[in-house]
Amino acid sequence: MRLFFASIVLTTFLIGIMGCSRYLTRDLAIGHIDIFISENKPDYLIVMVYGDPDGCESVRETQYWVEGNTINIRITVSEEIMYGAHCSLALDNFRIPVYIGQWDAIGAYDTYKVNVNGTTEVFRIENGEISIIRALDVRSIDIDISESRPAQVTVQVNGYFWKECVEFIETHHKRAERNTINIEIEAKIPNDVNCSISTRDGLTEYQEVVDIGTFTLGAYKVVVNGHEQIFRIN
Repeated sequence: MRLFFASIVLTTFLIGIMGCSRYLTRDLAIGHIDIFISENKPDYLIVMVYGDPDGCESVRETQYWVEGNTINIRITVSEEIMYGAHCSLALDNFRIPVYIGQWDAIGAYDTYKVNVNGTTEVFRIENGEISIIRALDVRSIDIDISESRPAQVTVQVNGYFWKECVEFIETHHKRAERNTINIEIEAKIPNDVNCSISTRDGLTEYQEVVDIGTFTLGAYKVVVNGHEQIFRIN
């Protein structure tokens, strides 16, 4: 009798597993992002998102919201968990267009940012054309201090960029705090250039000397694209 009862329970459990569907939901893993602006007026913004779901997953939800100059996009995929199911590898050329539509903020800011599931791109709109703005890869920085007082200080920045991708480079610096100097060096990439690893034929060395002004006695910190160095005027 006990064996018969156990058999019924086991059979019911297996039927429940095989007959009931369960779903797992996760954020889509992002490969890269393309950004487009319509040729028609008024301007419409489209974000093309490339991801890597497998053969069992499907897009569950796409939502976006705008905060100032930032477009936040979240894309979730769901997978049905079924007994004995086998999923294929990641789908090739999987992409999702997200239509932002007429965006009132176009023209109101110098730069804009798209954030898709934590993957971000910064872009700029000039004369109806979109350019991607990325921080230059910095390898090292060297600081030169003159012997005169107040001391004249220059920062030599050594880095590299992919000549195939970068249109030109811009440098900005400012004193964020009393003893901290921030230097931002940005590479401007045309939006219609595919800057993936497969297109990068070689590195081009980059070197620039940035004059950051005169300084009196004290310790100071220079930050160049995240690289920090402290110097002291005695």
